[in-house]
Amino acid sequence: MKNRCKLAAAAGLLGAMAAPQAQAKSITYKSQVSPKYPAISSGGSVAIVNFNGKDGADFAMALASALQTAELDGRPVFNVRTEDSISYKSSAAISKTEVSATVATGRRLGAATVFTGTITAASTTVTNFTRPKEVCTKQSSPFKCETKSTVNEPCTKVIGLYSVTPRAIQVSTGAMLFSETVRTSGEYTVCSGELQSTGGGALGDALKNLFGGSGAAAKADDAVTVKVASPDALLEAMRLNAASRIRTLVAPYNREVKVDLKDRTSGLSKEDSVQFGNAVAFANAGRMDRACSIFQTIYMNDPANQSNVPLLYDMGVCQEVMLPDEPSAALQYYSRADQLLSRPDKQVSDAFLRLQNQVQQSQTITRSLGNRN
Repeated sequence: MKNRCKLAAAAGLLGAMAAPQAQAKSITYKSQVSPKYPAISSGGSVAIVNFNGKDGADFAMALASALQTAELDGRPVFNVRTEDSISYKSSAAISKTEVSATVATGRRLGAATVFTGTITAASTTVTNFTRPKEVCTKQSSPFKCETKSTVNEPCTKVIGLYSVTPRAIQVSTGAMLFSETVRTSGEYTVCSGELQSTGGGALGDALKNLFGGSGAAAKADDAVTVKVASPDALLEAMRLNAASRIRTLVAPYNREVKVDLKDRTSGLSKEDSVQFGNAVAFANAGRMDRACSIFQTIYMNDPANQSNVPLLYDMGVCQEVMLPDEPSAALQYYSRADQLLSRPDKQVSDAFLRLQNQVQQSQTITRSLGNRN
């Protein structure tokens, strides 16, 4: 009887040890990203004048809208002012006369920086063609085709190209703060009024939404009716895409970051191990506040716990998610976890490098925005 009890107890213990713990879900938060040209956002106010070339006036409006809506943590980055009285010669460089006119415009509008530039490409090419398509000519029942034939289906493919070289001139000095060519392209194909594809990349995804379909349809049955598909719509999508890309070059912004907790550890007491699992469960339930509170308690329970790599890593995740504006707090925990490793750990290494970069980004943004005061 005693042996049977011991066996039952052992089996229960083995079952408990074998029971898998819940895997930690990914946690998403927003972080700040510094622009490639931070000096422009430090000025605060910008003026936009007409760009030279085809589509110049429309692009100036698109860029003004993109910069006007640039926000960081809910705060506008720019005060945008516009004037359409200046046009520029299409060339790789801007003349001294044009710089003087730009500076004068900036002073008149009370702007720290003026955007000018040239549109070198804003075109769409339409190609009509036919493709063979099998259709039912005689149906024996609602779900069965008795006779099929092949017809030539009319199709249209539209390819677009957009290229713009914006220039940002500092009003106080006349210095060129930014000049970089931005190119974008897009395409879509329509057959018998149904969207077949929209190309790839971010602009392709935008076109899918604009045209009201999933795109890249392999079969006619998978295609969707086009809501808005025209060369003008494609041109507008490319224009907005180029303006949005310029915004990310000159304005700080928030982006979503996805991180994972470590859901297993060793070296903790039995009680702390149970609490560690509870913390992961709270995180999976969307309660990072409770999860981080438990991790903090475990961390303080025993000085030895403060050298536990998975716990240090999860403490870093807590700081990263709960205090996204203070990346240095998370970096301290990730750095300590990294130093304690005897062999590389991808999660720890990725987190350490990610937060190291965020600290540098944060310092750049702080200096940039601080220059306004």
